[in-house]
Amino acid sequence: MRNFYKITTIVLAVILLLVAIFPFAITTIPRKNAIGITMNWYVQRGGQLPVIETPHFTDISDCTPEQILSIEQAFELGFTAGTGNTTFSPNARTWDWQWMIFVGKMFAATQP
Repeated sequence: MRNFYKITTIVLAVILLLVAIFPFAITTIPRKNAIGITMNWYVQRGGQLPVIETPHFTDISDCTPEQILSIEQAFELGFTAGTGNTTFSPNARTWDWQWMIFVGKMFAATQP
């Protein structure tokens, strides 16, 4: 298991280095998709999902129910803070370095 964490750390470091060297050659995806993928990985790594009683973001009503739940859970877990007090900007592009922050927080939350 330790090798997995070492390899994961090396892969993330290489990705961050590539982003720093080639910032315009990296593709982007919508924030709602980046959070959805991150939350799927969180569950696969054994993370416990919080129950959302009161939605926080007001600009995600156009998202699917699954995306809304993932976004709200990611906020509750501290993986994202949104783009404003009550906004998430689900269709805004997520640069790879931003996504790596989401993923890094997810890995930190699921380490044994």
